[in-house]
Amino acid sequence: MTSPPLGFDDLRAHIEKLTDERELTILESVISLRRHALEQEAQNTLGVGSQVAFGTRVSPRYLTGMRGTIRAINANGRLTVELDPPSVAALRAMGRRFGPRPGQESYAIDALRSNLRPL
Repeated sequence: MTSPPLGFDDLRAHIEKLTDERELTILESVISLRRHALEQEAQNTLGVGSQVAFGTRVSPRYLTGMRGTIRAINANGRLTVELDPPSVAALRAMGRRFGPRPGQESYAIDALRSNLRPL
C-alpha cells in the first residue's frame, strides 16, 4: 500500500524538521536534475520569434542578462539572436572591441540554445 502524495506544505515541513544530512544531499541532487529537465523543456520550445535572455553560462560573460529575439536557427543548430535596443545600448556602452557601432540600432549574435532562456 502506498501513501498518498504529500502537499507542498507537508513536504516543506518534513524537510525542515525531519531530514538529515544524507537525505538533504539526495534532495539537492533530485532538485538539480529537475531544474535541468525544466531548462531543457523550456529550451526545446525556442523558435524563430521567441523572446530570450542570455543565461549565466554564456561566454563571454558580459552577455549575461541581455535580451533579444531569435531571428534564425542555423544549420549547425546555433540560434541567431537580435538584441533588443536596451541590450544594444548596454553592449555599446561597454566599449568592447566587437559590438555594435555608434548609431547601429540592432545587433545579432549567434548563440547556443543552452545559453538562452525564454522570457
